[in-house]
Amino acid sequence: MAFTEILNTWCGPQICHKFDTSQTTTLRGGGRPICAREIERLRAFLTPDSVFVDVGANIGSFTLALAPLCKKVIAFEAQRMFAYMLAGSVALNGHKNVWVHNFAVGRKLGFLAIPQYDMNKTLAWGSVEFGEKQREPIGQERLPDNPDDVVRIVALDELISLIGPKLDVLKIDVEGMEIDVLEGAKWSIMYHRPVMLIEHVKSSKIELLECLIKIEYNAEDIGMDFLCLPKERQ
Repeated sequence: MAFTEILNTWCGPQICHKFDTSQTTTLRGGGRPICAREIERLRAFLTPDSVFVDVGANIGSFTLALAPLCKKVIAFEAQRMFAYMLAGSVALNGHKNVWVHNFAVGRKLGFLAIPQYDMNKTLAWGSVEFGEKQREPIGQERLPDNPDDVVRIVALDELISLIGPKLDVLKIDVEGMEIDVLEGAKWSIMYHRPVMLIEHVKSSKIELLECLIKIEYNAEDIGMDFLCLPKERQ
């Protein structure tokens, strides 16, 4: 059974998971993603010369919406099938400035089992967690791991040649692993000083703020995310 469908959205044709109860439901209902307000906030910080890195891209609402405004977009999605969906949407829209990578992003190199669920049943696919267990109920019980279905963990600081000499905007939405991403990107953040959008609903807000203070960032709480600016840009 095919578990994908192509929807016409505000950023063009987009391959979605047919049985998703979050993003797909919203896109099917009106063409705008759940994160439309956050996308609009990031638009203000982009120029035609900008590099945008999307960590936890899922089906790519940020990537597809912001690609026309950037010089380069690098998207990371750990769930293999969702990385494929995003890559297909990139091709459908002809975004030659987008690179999609099926990696998990964390604090150091390694490998991680992809959580297993029935792709042909309803689930809040954007809320899948890569920890030892799923803490938030999302519509199914997690199945046993598949030893053949693993994803490589990379740290942003190890990807200088992949990202290039610029990093202007960084979005992090990794279902509770946000601090790991920041710890693995400290050098890149201190060097490039990007604007950052970091989801905080599954991470400790206090620990996140402590991390941001150490790298001299201020954070505005905008609901489910922190919008983070370097102190020198205030």
